[in-house]
Amino acid sequence: MEIIKPSIDNTKGIIIGSKKFIRSEILKPIPSPPITNEDIKTGSRTNMIFLSIWYFFVLVANFSSA
Repeated sequence: MEIIKPSIDNTKGIIIGSKKFIRSEILKPIPSPPITNEDIKTGSRTNMIFLSIWYFFVLVANFSSA
């Protein structure tokens, strides 16, 4: 059995291979269940919360950089 010495090419191959695996396995489009009215309400509520937090951070960043 041959011992494989770690080289830059080997690690690059491993990294590229794992990236491809992640893309194909983890980021598979999940068949989404039909969206109900309640989902839209809760979804828009969480979106509003995240947007307001993000907006607050943008304002803080603008004021601190000015």
